[in-house]
Amino acid sequence: MIALPDHTDSSLEKICTVLEIVSSVSADLTLDEILNNITRQVVKVMSVDSCAISLWDNADDVVIAIADYIAPTVVVTEPKFRTLKNE
Repeated sequence: MIALPDHTDSSLEKICTVLEIVSSVSADLTLDEILNNITRQVVKVMSVDSCAISLWDNADDVVIAIADYIAPTVVVTEPKFRTLKNE
């Protein structure tokens, strides 16, 4: 029997997650469903608390979040934002 490194399960999980993302992109889903699936999968595979996909609006000089996911184990508090404008 071949001895596999300890990180094999983790690598396999990451590959499976990438395949799930690719599958969702090619499935009959809306763009919102695809982006939400991607954010959930990124949180899972990267072992992070949250993920967001954003767009930059040049006209209004703001970032617009178009999809986000926060892991259920995270305690969410009121975010603190400030805008930076070129003057």
